[in-house]
Amino acid sequence: MEIIKITKIPEKEQKLACRWGCKQNYHILYEIGKVKKQYFHKYKSLYANLDMIILDIAAQNSAVYEIYSVLHKKSIRNKNIELKNIKSFRKIYSAMVKKVKNSPKFEKLLNYQKEIVDMIEIDKLSYREVAQHLNKKRHLSVSHTLVGKFYHAIKNV
Repeated sequence: MEIIKITKIPEKEQKLACRWGCKQNYHILYEIGKVKKQYFHKYKSLYANLDMIILDIAAQNSAVYEIYSVLHKKSIRNKNIELKNIKSFRKIYSAMVKKVKNSPKFEKLLNYQKEIVDMIEIDKLSYREVAQHLNKKRHLSVSHTLVGKFYHAIKNV
């Protein structure tokens, strides 16, 4: 209940924005984190006697709700958009465009991530050998190039 009093955002809208925030990529989450930091310091100065965890949750909910409202509510009614919101809208929209869409086979490889990394690093198998192993043992037909892209994607994260 304290969080609703701090943020002054209805609980239903907070939940809606949080569910939306969970589905976003890391670029959007980075923008949310920057906004959250500003809200946290604001709430910390206003409500110094409250627990920091509650202030952190309130800041997170406020940041997600702000970005959600900039994207959804302001884009629905294109009237009276402030310049500040236009800048943040452009940043967030460009981050959404960067959202990577993986193929279904790439998603299936996530289930065998540890096994693939162990075969490449410990057993020193090539990408072709890993692809053949997955085809024989796991009945997953993937190409060696997809295995290579998957391995590099895992190692760069």
